[in-house]
Amino acid sequence: MNARQEPFCRYYVRRPVGAEAVWSAGYEPLGAAVQACRLLDRRDVRARIAALRADVARQHCRDEDTILAKLESVYAHAIEDRQYHAAARALTLQARIAGILPGASETPSPAPARMLRNVNG
Repeated sequence: MNARQEPFCRYYVRRPVGAEAVWSAGYEPLGAAVQACRLLDRRDVRARIAALRADVARQHCRDEDTILAKLESVYAHAIEDRQYHAAARALTLQARIAGILPGASETPSPAPARMLRNVNG
């Protein structure tokens, strides 16, 4: 990678808008979108962006417990502020991370439906 490709990758990770990352990395503004496409077609550039994104993820969401703790804080503040929809959303995300509820792309297990039928009669 050359001296401008590394900054391009770093800017792109912060804000994935190719033309902006190209300008910020010191490339000519004219044809920035085309240059961004060329850079993003390069395997080494994509690999570097993936590595930088993984670093960001590790720094901000070190593990499941950290994410759950952050969501607990969001939940507590939402309840305090009477933002019940936000509180319910935080609770739903916590349940998905903990494996109690299926993820958005997963199909729900039949067990909760059976439990609800028993509760509702």
